[in-house]
This record gives sequence, C-alpha cells and structure tokens, in this order.
Amino acid sequence: MDNLNNIGQLQAGPEGTKFTVVGYGMRVDWPPPEPSWWPDESAIRNTAQSGYLGLNDGWLFLDQNLAAGYGGTTTGDSGGPTFWTDPQTGNEVLVSVTSWGDVNCVAHGVAYRIDTAESLKFIRDVIDSLKK
Repeated sequence: MDNLNNIGQLQAGPEGTKFTVVGYGMRVDWPPPEPSWWPDESAIRNTAQSGYLGLNDGWLFLDQNLAAGYGGTTTGDSGGPTFWTDPQTGNEVLVSVTSWGDVNCVAHGVAYRIDTAESLKFIRDVIDSLKK
C-alpha cells in the first residue's frame, strides 16, 4: 500500500482509486439512511465500490458516500475483504479487512491493512499452525 501511495496509484475524489469491499452486514434503505438487518437475519453477501480517502501505518480509509456514487461497509461486515484492482492487469489484490464504519453506513469505512509487518506475521503464524 505504501508503494502504491508513493507512485501515485492512490487518489481521492470522483475519478480516484476505487476499492471493492465485501460484507454480510446490515443494509441501508434510503431516504433517510436507515440501517437495518436483512429479513430473518439471513446473511446475504454484498459487494460495493468505495473510494480512497487516506492511508496511514495501519489503516486504509475509504469513502462510501452514496451521493458520490460509492457504497461501503457497515455493522456486521467486520473481517470482510477489501480489494484493490490493478489498473494494468485487472487483477484484484487483497489489501485490507473491514474494521468499522460510521453508524449510518454512508460516509466512511475503515479497513485494517494486511501488508504491515504485524499483519503478515499473524497470517504466517496462522498458516504455520495449520501445517502441524
């Protein structure tokens, strides 16, 4: 993620970088924004395109403003994958997992980066534990 940022691949705004987010959480009915659980608590996988807002050492911040044409994550989506699509190859790359968003599910989402040393150690430890 730092490399993508350094070479200008992460841009905010309407024509900026988009990420695909996946979740099984709540839905939002409009207007006004009213989050609710799916009928009978059935888990329905949904995807949305979120825009880039920012990046720091551990977190990817996503724009999920519906007025700007974005969607996003909400309650119940934690742990779901966030993918960046390489504009040259079209390959989707897992870059983070959903952590939280705003209460009404309409402004921003926050995802934990999986490219950090701490995340990569955790992933390696889990994979190693499965080999035993």
